[in-house]
Parts: sequence; structure tokens; C-alpha cells
Amino acid sequence: MFQAIALFSADQHEEAMLLIKELTAACLNTDPLVLCVVETYLCVQLGIEALDGACHDEAAGRFTVAVNSGAFSLKYIHEL
Repeated sequence: MFQAIALFSADQHEEAMLLIKELTAACLNTDPLVLCVVETYLCVQLGIEALDGACHDEAAGRFTVAVNSGAFSLKYIHEL
């Protein structure tokens, strides 16, 4: 997980997102909410970067992916 965040911070966004997806598939014992929250956070950060670069359509797409992610699932909200 930390490696994915480090990759993202080093502007290796695609590699970071791919690593998150690989971790999700490989780590069946890991809390899926943790992976969803990190993936959602990275999507929001990409949306902010796109917005800062005046790429409004890309930003809207990134924010939509973040909102539709599993982190906002009612399954997890009810567990809180």
C-alpha cells in the first residue's frame, strides 16, 4: 500500500493505480475498505491535478470514479 502511495507521489500515477488493483486481487485477507479508500483518495488527487490544469472533462471523470468507488458503498457505511 505504501509503495503505491510513494509511486503516486513520484508522479507515477498509472503504476500506482495498477499496483492498487493488483493488491486488491492478490490480498484476499486485507480489509477491502482500506484498498477502496486509498484508490478513492488517489482518484480524487488525479481529479484535483486535472482541475488545476484546466482539464475539466478529465477532472469530472476522475471525481465520478471516486464517488462511484466502493469506499462509498452502503455496505461499509453501515459498518461504521
